[in-house]
Amino acid sequence: MPGPKTPYRFEIEEQSRVLHAKLLQRDEMLEKATTPQERREIFSKMSFDAAPEHQDVARVVTFELDTTVGTIACRLYHPAPGTLSHCLVWFHGGGHYSGDLESHDALCRVIANQADCAVLNVAYRLAPDHTFPAAFEDAICAIEWVARHGETADLRPDKLLIGGSSAGGNLAAAAAIAVRDRPDVHIIHQTLVYPALDATLSSETFEVYAEGFSYTTAKRKLSRDWYCGDTPDLRDPRLSPLFVETCAGLPPALIITAELDPLRGDGERYAMRLLEAGVPVQHVRYAGTMHGFFSQSGVLQRGADAVAQVIASVRFAVTNYVEREPHRLRPSRDHNTPARKLSSGVKRT
Repeated sequence: MPGPKTPYRFEIEEQSRVLHAKLLQRDEMLEKATTPQERREIFSKMSFDAAPEHQDVARVVTFELDTTVGTIACRLYHPAPGTLSHCLVWFHGGGHYSGDLESHDALCRVIANQADCAVLNVAYRLAPDHTFPAAFEDAICAIEWVARHGETADLRPDKLLIGGSSAGGNLAAAAAIAVRDRPDVHIIHQTLVYPALDATLSSETFEVYAEGFSYTTAKRKLSRDWYCGDTPDLRDPRLSPLFVETCAGLPPALIITAELDPLRGDGERYAMRLLEAGVPVQHVRYAGTMHGFFSQSGVLQRGADAVAQVIASVRFAVTNYVEREPHRLRPSRDHNTPARKLSSGVKRT
């Protein structure tokens, strides 16, 4: 591989290195998989093996949510039923072609319990059976459901949070842009974990970390092609949020990136765009980690640390939101959490 244009590191932290050896076996199976369904089954097994420990939540309800073309499955985790709670609408990862309610069930339970915030887990339609903009439209429908009917499920409909990892981060960022100027939907925070934000794959890290780690540029191209289908414009902000004309007025963000990840550049470029537009943003790059480490928090300490950071950020957003200053967070002297200070710089941990 030619030398990188900037001083990138290639050292895997110890726990990730051990897990990477197991992931190589999965990659061999993926190479032999000939259909999206076979790849989904492999992805699902790996998700269960590395997921955090199952936790009981006070109320968990799985239901079908009406969309413009049918229904999608959703699962609502409410830590304190009978009381009105903020809601984090969460979109799972999986390259837009894999993942479901079960693959991210344990993660959503942990967030709901520890962030003291309801979580709506959304099983959007998957590629290649349903190409762009199907998943994006489902994401909007899920957000609209909370905004319009949240009170019937003990949810606050007026102040939503959204988030997701990888493909889910793509949907969360795109949805935040789409509803930015709508008076009936108010998003106060977005959590983007190693998000896929540029379908043109123009980030430098797609070249630097093209291969050699658990997630490769070739895998990203495959999932991109399955999701995009015949989409003529790869710069459509609904598909590639990095190409939105302006980020002004978007909700505050926590952006988490993995150091050894082709998608790293997408998240870091977006953090800079938000900063330049005056949006409060905290970006943290986890050193020595690979794509997927957040969902592997059951076996990776740095994954568990990232989950804890998301929880702290959600709690901070909920308790420090200021009504008179839309899309802003106010630091509180009485609220001391790892996500207390919003910054634009890259924090490595």
